[in-house]
Amino acid sequence: MSEPLPPFTMEDAVEFATNDNGTVTDVFPKNIDKWEGQIDGYRVERETATKETGKEKYFITFTERWNTGKVKGFSSFSYEVERGSLTASGSEGNEPPYYK
Repeated sequence: MSEPLPPFTMEDAVEFATNDNGTVTDVFPKNIDKWEGQIDGYRVERETATKETGKEKYFITFTERWNTGKVKGFSSFSYEVERGSLTASGSEGNEPPYYK
């Protein structure tokens, strides 16, 4: 008889969604958090957020906001995550100008 699996938490879901290198999530916090800094003259905020949508199911959103005072924008993409499964859920906004 096998032991039951431990609960799959929000933190586990974020770790699962951010554990691959070379993906769009690389620049975002690897936990439920916010990062603020400067990139090429832009004030940048990157946020990793999550909410529970069901038993051990989570909706994780990665949001990036930028501005220089005159130019501002945002980009956001999200995933539905459960143990062993990551499904793209949507995206909106524009590519940050400092990525070009």
